[in-house]
Amino acid sequence: MRHVFAIAGRELRSLFASPVAYVVLTLFSVLAGFFFLTGVLQFQEYVIRMQTFQLSEQLAELNLNDHVIAPFLHVMSVVLLFLIPGLTMGLFASEKANGTQELLLTSPIKIWELVIGKFLGSSRCWSRCLRSTRRCSSGTGIRSSARRSRASARSSWWGSPTRRSAPSPRR
Repeated sequence: MRHVFAIAGRELRSLFASPVAYVVLTLFSVLAGFFFLTGVLQFQEYVIRMQTFQLSEQLAELNLNDHVIAPFLHVMSVVLLFLIPGLTMGLFASEKANGTQELLLTSPIKIWELVIGKFLGSSRCWSRCLRSTRRCSSGTGIRSSARRSRASARSSWWGSPTRRSAPSPRR
């Protein structure tokens, strides 16, 4: 098992030694900021429209997490569908390009240790990406008055890496 963590650490160091991880982090942060800002601006326009038509009952039922955070996390999970395979394929391609693939495959480690180590290294990189989007979720969740909506925002953020394959329920 110590080989797994050694491989994961080496992969994480090699990701941040090259500009690849920084480009991916920047691209992800810019996309997250853009989609979050558009969601907040659409929500603001929706609230102003409801105030204009004096729909106070609907304003009282309006939930920031349902109208901003949930769509934001759905869009960002689609973005992750394209960025995660690109980064993961880059890990194996860099082994082949550097000529270390044969050395790695003939070393006394099992293939599952290699795969899990590379997976853990790339997941650590993606956890850093998702940490940047947590500020968006927590910033709006704190200002929300209902305890349920704060818990909903937290659980949506923590579950976003694993929910890409599960369909979301619609009300």
